[in-house]
Amino acid sequence: MDNKTPSKIITENFLDDVRNKHQHYSKKSIENFYAKTDDKPIYAGFYSKANVHAGMSGSPVNIDNISDIWTEVAKQKDNSPRRAIYIHVPFCLSRCKFCHFYQSRTRSEELDVYSKYLLKELQLASESNFAKSKPINAVYFGGGTPTDLSPVSLKNLLSHLKSNWNLANDCEITIEGRIFGFDDDKIAVCIDNGVNRFSFGVQSFDTKIRRQMGRIETQENIISKINSIAKLNQANISIDLIYGLPDQTDEIWLNDLKIAANTNSIDSCSIYNLKLMTGTPILKESQNGKYSAPADMKRQADMFLLMNDYYKSRNIKRFGLRHWAFSNRERSIYNFIVKYEQTCLPIGNGAGGRIGNYRVFQSGENKDYYKKIDAGEKPITMALKLPANNTINGALIGSLEEHLCIDFSKIEEEFNLPKLTEKFSPLLNQWQEAGMISFDNKIMKLTEAGEFWNVNIAQNLIDYLKLEFRNSQSNLCMPVEIKN
Repeated sequence: MDNKTPSKIITENFLDDVRNKHQHYSKKSIENFYAKTDDKPIYAGFYSKANVHAGMSGSPVNIDNISDIWTEVAKQKDNSPRRAIYIHVPFCLSRCKFCHFYQSRTRSEELDVYSKYLLKELQLASESNFAKSKPINAVYFGGGTPTDLSPVSLKNLLSHLKSNWNLANDCEITIEGRIFGFDDDKIAVCIDNGVNRFSFGVQSFDTKIRRQMGRIETQENIISKINSIAKLNQANISIDLIYGLPDQTDEIWLNDLKIAANTNSIDSCSIYNLKLMTGTPILKESQNGKYSAPADMKRQADMFLLMNDYYKSRNIKRFGLRHWAFSNRERSIYNFIVKYEQTCLPIGNGAGGRIGNYRVFQSGENKDYYKKIDAGEKPITMALKLPANNTINGALIGSLEEHLCIDFSKIEEEFNLPKLTEKFSPLLNQWQEAGMISFDNKIMKLTEAGEFWNVNIAQNLIDYLKLEFRNSQSNLCMPVEIKN
């Protein structure tokens, strides 16, 4: 499963965190946002805890008014610079031991039913002024395991998108999933119906490591299948790798990096550290001695440095914080749309996204999802009303994600906030002293330590900005709109 974006399956624990988070930031002092200084910067980290993804903000909408959100948004024209559709498929043939988001086991009959409801929801949304107002720049099938969909279901969904949505001429259409079960018929249907990007959750090429974590295919089969897809020359291929897995030695990790870079069929690679979340099998099984314990943060930091040294020494193109490009085919449009807080229309049970001035979540059991779709409702079960100045959050996080730096003079001009750098200076000066960033001439650049702790830095920037908005009597908190 790919975990690179916040527009993913929504769990009850996640929803509880979102409901409560907005109540806490006003109680913080500036010291809560500081980096630690009692060790090497990359080992020291921060005093505050970061989420898996940075940037969650907004005020919860009363549950009684949830159904009004789509009614309101559907009538509007969308003014987002770029737009994406996220289609969630919450089914997996097996559960990966590190995955916190597992929802349903793949059963072909239920998956076929679910795909028909995806079509119904897409049709409902396509008829709105919001959908028709501008082209769609990216479509992302995420999960779960979209490659578990049948050829017929894939064809029906992709055909609907081509026929009923205003897709940009260069629209990026991504299918995420596994190599296992992704046969030639499915591949042909995808390519014949506009898919131009595949994202495979490899996580590790090492067969032993993979099977410990619940993955099925061998290293040889993965590479063979990727090569066969690449020979068609119809789509770019991205993979995910994870570091910090049990028994993943430096030798194994370096070999993963080498295979990704040296397999000509792979166009890009997204790399993540293992997130240990409550309820994942990996914790219990490692404690029971089935394999070694997952890497702690110090060990993960060393693995991050190994990756950075290896790819930078070979002049491999950095394509954002977590992404490395081995060819010129990768664009990663969807990922940047989400990071810049631009429109992401969620489709499917468990999906989340951004529409109008709301961050919305579609959560619940499949039967509840089906019931809402049958009633002709957009199945939104929770929403956050975004502040008028929310676009600055996207500008900050997006710039960090894409460029590994923030030009505060540009942000000040774009949002008419001439005192912004002055407000941030105490925080930025401390981070520079702690070795997380360099800060000169209003430009903040991440050091290697800052790259490793990027989620903390991004979240602390957003939370500190909230604190200043609440405490400041200046025009820092005046509503602003992003310039196109």
